[in-house]
Amino acid sequence: MIHKKILITLLFISAILFLVGFAILQPSYVGICDEYDCFRDVVFSFGKPLFWGSMPFILTFFMLIFASQETYNAWKKFAPVGIIITILVFVYTEPLCSGFICFDRAEGVFWSGILFFLVSLGIIVWNKLFSKN
Repeated sequence: MIHKKILITLLFISAILFLVGFAILQPSYVGICDEYDCFRDVVFSFGKPLFWGSMPFILTFFMLIFASQETYNAWKKFAPVGIIITILVFVYTEPLCSGFICFDRAEGVFWSGILFFLVSLGIIVWNKLFSKN
């Protein structure tokens, strides 16, 4: 049962990051400022990566709330690696890219989050299919 509390906490943190990203992306919708450009520099550095990067994590944590303890134990061996990779992508990619091949911070965090989601989904399905129960 403690794994559900941990997952609900992680889900809550991801939802907060999603809302912070949305507030940075759309400050006029939340009443922070009247114009779109008031956070222009912060939008590409933090807003887009937080908004797009937190979505796969929200889905992952929500799915895992309904998974068994055995599945959670298998997943938690992978989770730190996936989260660290996403953080490293966030830290070491450029906020905006220029050039022919473009891979900016928001795309990097989003795709590393999608990879985290797909691997987590694979772990869940694998444990469901090949569980000893």
